[in-house]
This record gives sequence, structure tokens and C-alpha cells, in this order.
Amino acid sequence: MSEAAGYQAKHYYSADGDTWTEILTATDAKPGGQKNDMLDRTKYSQGDAQKRRSKGLHDNSFSLKCDYDAADTTQAAMIAAVDGGSDIYIKTLHDGTHGYSQKFIGESYDITPPVNGKVEINFSLQANGAKTAIP
Repeated sequence: MSEAAGYQAKHYYSADGDTWTEILTATDAKPGGQKNDMLDRTKYSQGDAQKRRSKGLHDNSFSLKCDYDAADTTQAAMIAAVDGGSDIYIKTLHDGTHGYSQKFIGESYDITPPVNGKVEINFSLQANGAKTAIP
């Protein structure tokens, strides 16, 4: 599990956003910060040299690293979702209680060759919906 400010973060997977399973093999998670697409709306006739912009669409990503276990049903479900292009819901509780959930599409996963007998799987996910706060 990843640690944040002395707390152990917990990560959960869901295929539907309602039924959650803790990802017990998670060793590291990197939620990408919110990005805002910036739309340039400058007109050359404005007469000043400063560009004018507006916020466009929001975006973020999520990377999850786990100890690979071929018998882990949660990992198998996530692999199947990435392979099939299905939505993946991730819930992250930064302090074990509070955090957020969000719908993602699996971009890719990589299973590493063993190093000292340890095999890891890394998932790269792209947001496919807004974050929902868990207060």
C-alpha cells in the first residue's frame, strides 16, 4: 500500500462503481493532477500583445503498481477491462477513510520480468468521468 502523511492509503476497484473490492496487492499509486485544456480565444484585432484563454475540458490520469499475482481475481478483472476497453472505477482513500472515486478507461498494463523473484504489474488509466469526493 502507498503511504501518505503517515496514513496507509487504500485503493479499491469496481466494474460498476457500486460494488468495491480492495486492491490488496497495490504497492504504489500515482493519481495525476487535474489538467485543464486551455482554449486560445485571442483575436488579432484586440490590439494588445497578451493572449486570452478560456478553460476547456478537464483531464487526469492514474497509475497503479501492484505485486503481480496470476490468481488474484481483482487483477484479472482489471486486465480484462483494459483488454476489452471497459470502464474501470477506482476509489482511493488517501488516509484510509477520505478520498475520491472516479471512472477510468484502461490505457495499458505492463507485467515486468521477475527481479529477485518479484513480479509487478503496472496499470495506466485515463479519466472517463468526473471525480466524486468521499468526505
